[in-house]
Amino acid sequence: MLSSTIRSSSVLLKTSYDADFISSEDVHKAIVKVFEGFPTGREMAVEIGKAWKKFKADNPDGSNLVSSLAFSYKGYDILVEGGGVKAWYKITDRYQQITTHELSTKQSTYFIERCDLAQQFNDIKTLNPDLDIDFKYEHGSGYDSDSESEYKETLNRLNLDGRDLNNANLSNLDLKKIMLGYTNLSGADLSGSDLEGADLCYAELMNANLKGCNLEKADLSDASLDGANLRDVKLKGAKFDKTSLKQTDFRDTDLTHIANEEDIDFEAWEQAIMDPEMRKHFDNAKARTQVAEKAEA
Repeated sequence: MLSSTIRSSSVLLKTSYDADFISSEDVHKAIVKVFEGFPTGREMAVEIGKAWKKFKADNPDGSNLVSSLAFSYKGYDILVEGGGVKAWYKITDRYQQITTHELSTKQSTYFIERCDLAQQFNDIKTLNPDLDIDFKYEHGSGYDSDSESEYKETLNRLNLDGRDLNNANLSNLDLKKIMLGYTNLSGADLSGSDLEGADLCYAELMNANLKGCNLEKADLSDASLDGANLRDVKLKGAKFDKTSLKQTDFRDTDLTHIANEEDIDFEAWEQAIMDPEMRKHFDNAKARTQVAEKAEA
């Protein structure tokens, strides 16, 4: 049973939008677009992301236990809640009329994950207000770690595949598992961001700044990193299959595990810039591979 009052644990945010008249049904459709992943709803996604970010900041130990947020949107007060096996929201208009809708997120953990994606989207738009991107996410299933025993039924990921993010500011953001395949990130600033598990296949990252990034488990297959700055980067589990590495700067980055991988493309890595000690690891690995190949011949 929903309470008619907003709980003290909720967050109330006032937006900068004018209270232009739109119907409750318009608000309903906008919320559904965000939580069901349609490639629109950017304005509502930003507001949900703002509210969720503030809620987590105000409740650092409770955001995974209490899933409730409230905000004001174009003259309407909106309360979104998740609990047990479902999530719902209610819209209160200027005449204090309340309508309640159930979300199709099925369980509250979905609610939290999708609010996290809205927060990612809001963080990107905050740094790049003129960036022409829609809110869209992918929902699927698969292995979410190196161990195949740890299977996760849902993988909710913000999807910006194929977008033009040339020279965008994506620095110091939480971008875990984001989808940036075939995306133009030339000259973009991703320094200090967490890109663990990100999909960067076929991405254009020429002259991009990824200094200090976490790229563990990221997939950079077929991407172009020519001239990019990858100094002091975490790369455990990252994939570099057919990646272009011309003058890619890996100084201050531990590449030992990559040098010891099977089927490494030594020619590509010879074009990269790295610390002398790391270069020795690659040279030694190449020599061992050549000896093994001669022994097999």
